[in-house]
Order: sequence, then C-alpha cells, then structure tokens
Amino acid sequence: MSTLPPIEDRIVERPGDYGGTKTKTHHIPDLAYDEFWEDFYARLQKCNILIPIRRGNKSIDPYFGNFGPRFHPITHTPNYFHTGIDFQGKQGTLIYPVLPGIFEYSGFTAVNGKYVVLSHPEIKTDDGYVLWSLYMHLSETNVKFTKYQKMLRELSFHTYPNIPIKRTRAIGRMGDTGDLRGMVVHLHLQLEFRKKDTIVVIDAAQALRIPSSQNKSAKISDQKSFEEFCAAHSKDLSAWHAVWDERS
Repeated sequence: MSTLPPIEDRIVERPGDYGGTKTKTHHIPDLAYDEFWEDFYARLQKCNILIPIRRGNKSIDPYFGNFGPRFHPITHTPNYFHTGIDFQGKQGTLIYPVLPGIFEYSGFTAVNGKYVVLSHPEIKTDDGYVLWSLYMHLSETNVKFTKYQKMLRELSFHTYPNIPIKRTRAIGRMGDTGDLRGMVVHLHLQLEFRKKDTIVVIDAAQALRIPSSQNKSAKISDQKSFEEFCAAHSKDLSAWHAVWDERS
C-alpha cells in the first residue's frame, strides 16, 4: 500500500459553475502550496501510474484537453475549469486501467457518454482519501455488473461485491459518446481522491509524468474572441467545427 501525505488543508473548491451539488463539491489542489503538491505528484509517480492507452496516439488536446481553465468547447463558457485530461486518438482504441483497481461502476450519461469508474484502495492519503480513476466518452465498456450484482451493491451501500480489475484488462474503447455529438473522438481521463462526499480532482498529466501546460483556449473571454480563435486555428479544430456547425 502507498500512503501519501494528508491533503485536507491543501485544497480549494473548484472555481466556477460546473453543476456540482452541496453533497459532492469538487476540490482541486491549492497552488498556494505548490511545493507540497510538487512533492505529492513526485510521490504519486512512484506508484507507477500508466497512460491508459498502450498503442496509438497519446497526445493531449492542447486547446481544450489540459487540466485547468479553458473555454468550454460545448457550452461556450469562458474560464471553465477542466478536471481531466483529454487524449486524442482513433475510434475503438483499447483503454486500460492506469493501475490495478476495484470496479466501481460503468454506465452512460448525456454529458460523459459511456464511462467506467475504478477505485484504487492501495493508494490513499494519511487523512483517508482514496484514489479513483474515471474513463469517459467511450465507444463501449468491457466491464459491468450483472443485475444481481447491482442489487447486492445497493444493499451493501456499494461495498460488495468487490471485482478486481487487473492493469492488463481492457476496460473499454475510445469513442465519442456523450456531449460530443459523435464527432470528436477522445478519452477523458480523470484522477480523483475521494473521502465520503468530498472529491479532490488532481492533474492526471502530472501523475503520469506527461508535460502539463495551459489550455490554448484558457484566455478566451467571449463568443467573438472564440470565433476569431477558431478562425485562426481552423485546421487543428476541424473536428470541433463539425460539432459547432451542428449546434448553430
């Protein structure tokens, strides 16, 4: 088991409006403690967290896909805090767990599309936060509970059965489901530390030793600036243009 330092007094509420609830408020690292978080990520890297894509493109969308503020490509909301990292790739690319874990849930929502959620109880903080990983916008999921197992999960308050997932098991395939209109293929990977109803979302890129940068859309403040930005980067944003054209 890997135990990390306590984080309770080193976090802040996620900025902006993201549709959260009072019972599930998202938090992010407080960069006023940047030395603490630099050390935290260094310790987390020693847990050998792997990129969930074994073959194919492993690059992050530089416009909207980094952890941190961005101009939201779907809702056109400025300064929207993106909590995951978005890997660009091809439809159907196999997706693997970043670590061995416990299967918590798979399903579908209108925003996240098909998704898989794993917990990693071997990695926790001294104050009781456990690492979880989320994989979104999948074209298909390869792990799910039977109806009987779902019933047992409800009766046991989501503690039984515990289904272990090995790192070598493909849990799904990259896709474009959810609020992407079937047009922008990518994997949204999100790493969180959870304790009861508190969720602390961290920068998955830093945990994976991937160079982290600010989203190129981070400083866009209004629709006019966004349209000018899109015109200037039209070739790189061609897939997104299909979504925007359909919504216009």
